[in-house]
Amino acid sequence: MTHVHRTGLRAVRHTPDSADEGPSVPAPWKLRVGIGVPASGTWASGFGFSLVTMIGHFERSHVDVAPERRPEVVLIAIDGHLPDVRTRILGEAVRERCTHLLWLDSDMIFPPDTLHRLLRHNLPIVGANYPRRIFPHLPTAHYGGDPQGGVVWSEGLTGTEVVKHVGFGVCMMDMRLVDMIDPPYFVFAPDGNHGLTTRGEDVYFCEKALRDAKVPTHVDHDLSHEIGHIGEQVFGLTHAYTGRAVQAEMDAAKAAEDAAAVAAAHVCGDDCSHASDCALHNHDCALLVGPCDCGADLANAAIEGADEPEQAAAE
Repeated sequence: MTHVHRTGLRAVRHTPDSADEGPSVPAPWKLRVGIGVPASGTWASGFGFSLVTMIGHFERSHVDVAPERRPEVVLIAIDGHLPDVRTRILGEAVRERCTHLLWLDSDMIFPPDTLHRLLRHNLPIVGANYPRRIFPHLPTAHYGGDPQGGVVWSEGLTGTEVVKHVGFGVCMMDMRLVDMIDPPYFVFAPDGNHGLTTRGEDVYFCEKALRDAKVPTHVDHDLSHEIGHIGEQVFGLTHAYTGRAVQAEMDAAKAAEDAAAVAAAHVCGDDCSHASDCALHNHDCALLVGPCDCGADLANAAIEGADEPEQAAAE
């Protein structure tokens, strides 16, 4: 597989050693996957690590076809205004003849098999559901309709599901979509409130694909639980107050747990004051109907044993 790293007009090509190839995965055609990163000047270290491990994992999993048909990765990173950057990345992917384009924001972390998992769905648009970086950190996937009621909560869900839109922080698209919808592809569009708010460029694309090409967007609930959104947090007293409330709940839960443990240890009640002695005799005090006499047995044994040294001395 050939790995192409493109930044601006410079491309550096690298062909891995065939000895490093891992298990193969059959594919019906040659894959050429673009990885589009709308860079903001710097990449979070967690994102860089995720990207390197994902590409390495993909390279070690060559498809079981002739070398000239092995999949290729084209890494496209461009800085600038977000809708413009996404449009330029999409154009680069077209010029590179990519079959798919994996959108990755430079503040995301994801598992090494992300690329494999999204490709295997064979869906025109499929992405992960991840939280926003600002409070209250609502998930980015949405069913449509009510802004709050339509939020997709992936908790307890598995597989893929049709949604109205997903965030493009981790999202795979089939490049054939470019021929199915007309530009512009990415726009900050006015959204209600007399045009004083806007919809994201990723929301715009998903809605346009559905409206113009009848192509739905899917969310991968399983992958969503393995995605992280890196952010910067300024801590104030509000966080301290919230922490105090959470700590109080944790303390109350721990106290209840300790009380239950104490109650279980005294399940015999007045019938048995020697739980440890009962354990030595393999008694289950909780199942005893009558009083437990193991304490008396041990006492008698101790008395009888105490006589033995005296008898031995007398002899």
